[in-house]
Amino acid sequence: MNIINRLQADFSGFFDEISESHIRLRSGLEIKFTDSVRKSFEDIFNSNSKMEKIKTILNI
Repeated sequence: MNIINRLQADFSGFFDEISESHIRLRSGLEIKFTDSVRKSFEDIFNSNSKMEKIKTILNI
């Protein structure tokens, strides 16, 4: 499962928009999906405390 699908599955209620290039949160924050950002999200999804880490990144 790719990173976009994983984020949509677990956090879709927090996004105004999600695409292959970026996420726009309801708070107005926009995160661009650079190679390093994708790698960071993949590493987080593979870690034990993924939900808390992603909530911290997304400021939710």
